[in-house]
Amino acid sequence: SLYALTVVTSMGVRVAPKDAQPGDFLNINWAKGGGHSAVFLGWVPTADGKPGVKFWGSQSSTNGVGEVVVSQESMSGLVITRLTNPAGILSL
Repeated sequence: SLYALTVVTSMGVRVAPKDAQPGDFLNINWAKGGGHSAVFLGWVPTADGKPGVKFWGSQSSTNGVGEVVVSQESMSGLVITRLTNPAGILSL
């Protein structure tokens, strides 16, 4: 996962959801099972006004890479990681 990559290599730190900033990495656990890695873009309402998260990633709904907004209730878990030390990749 992105969390493991950034934390194990000291490339990043876990960030509380309230402190998330555009460009942070997301690991989403879906309520229906499975997961997704993406780039956080912001907290926004969904089309029906529910609390949601906007992210950039690769998914079938965009036929590749694109922006998506999903409701927070569709997720069972969320880990946000901020890249703080890209040079940490050299420790692998």
